[in-house]
Amino acid sequence: MTHVSGVRAALTLALALCSGMALAQVQVPAGANLDLAQGRMTLGCTDLQVAGRLALGAGGTSTEIRDVLIESAGVTQLNGGSLELAGQWSNQGQVAGPGSVRRVAVDVPGCAVTGALGPIAYGPPLAVMPVPSLGTAALALLALVLGGLGMRARRRDDVR
Repeated sequence: MTHVSGVRAALTLALALCSGMALAQVQVPAGANLDLAQGRMTLGCTDLQVAGRLALGAGGTSTEIRDVLIESAGVTQLNGGSLELAGQWSNQGQVAGPGSVRRVAVDVPGCAVTGALGPIAYGPPLAVMPVPSLGTAALALLALVLGGLGMRARRRDDVR
């Protein structure tokens, strides 16, 4: 029995060492409100996910963020505050107010920069524009016009 428990302990230790450091993330769930005011929140290269409301006051900052996801129902009010991340920025919700969102090199081992350093445009998410299409009658008319032009060009080539 002692040998089996020793092997289990060794396997557990090996898995813990191979898995790297434990990661957490900050989540603001739907309906929740996180107001940092002028405070500072350091995430240590973990993710920030906002489905509720996140507010930062003048001078308030959240740093060492790996990836940021503002979900479709999420609202982030900068109010003079700033977010500093190293990874991906995804805004599917609302980010408003004077402030800044920047991609910076994070001084945390293993926290790689993804993308260009500097300011990130945090305006509203890009709207998906529908592709214009033609109705059946307009498409048939266009086909006739293009066919007629093609036949006309072909007759010119035959005459030469």
